[in-house]
Amino acid sequence: NVLGTIVEPKDSEGENLEDKMQIVKKTPEAYYYSENENIKKTGEKAWVGWTNKGIFDETGKLIKTLSVGVDRTRQHELETAIKEYNITLEKTVEERTKELVIAKDAAEIKGQELNRHVHYLESLTNSLIDVVFTVNPENRKIRYVNKAIESIFGYSQEECIGLSTSILYSDEKDFVGFGEKLKETILNNEIYLKAELKLKRKNGESFDAEITTSFVKSDYEEIIDIISIVRDISEKTKSQNALIRAREKAEESDKLKSAFLLNI
Repeated sequence: NVLGTIVEPKDSEGENLEDKMQIVKKTPEAYYYSENENIKKTGEKAWVGWTNKGIFDETGKLIKTLSVGVDRTRQHELETAIKEYNITLEKTVEERTKELVIAKDAAEIKGQELNRHVHYLESLTNSLIDVVFTVNPENRKIRYVNKAIESIFGYSQEECIGLSTSILYSDEKDFVGFGEKLKETILNNEIYLKAELKLKRKNGESFDAEITTSFVKSDYEEIIDIISIVRDISEKTKSQNALIRAREKAEESDKLKSAFLLNI
């Protein structure tokens, strides 16, 4: 039983893993892909992304569950740090703004604060292995991108600034299609958009990517920036394909076993 060995009843963030494991055991498709905290043999805790797939016999009965895990501890820590920093930044900006309104040197102090925050945020995003973009919502041109653009797409930071994000898509159809999804998300007043699609490196090579997009709004609820995080999920796709092949092989083995028993 994974519960009590590699999984505790609750993780450090309070999620009930005992109930989650029961659901995965009975209905693995309910958590086809999920992340949760696990315990290593050494007792050390790690965040793992799990892909789960059920194996069924010819009657449709679930006989086993295949799971493939990828260690995402570093990514999880960085994502948590960004969330915490954004909350702190919002509070700090709000507090500083109120103070600066009544200060004679408001503009100078605000500029210094902003520069420090920008420098810190750039340092933080440049430590990520995922690509972080800020994009003009009107023409979808790149305003900022972190250093991960070099390792994932093959472009330098400098050459991307001011270019349309269309250079990152496999074809014009995908670029236009994602733009329509963005418009729909905004019209539905949704907080973010998460999608998987093929993107293109500078050398022309296509790869599977996960894009998580959120929006920065002004005090008047106008969208002034689009923030997108792009993750290369090529390894995840390979794991899923391996899982599918293993399931098909297991199902074929079960069929052969059943046929053999019938002929005895």
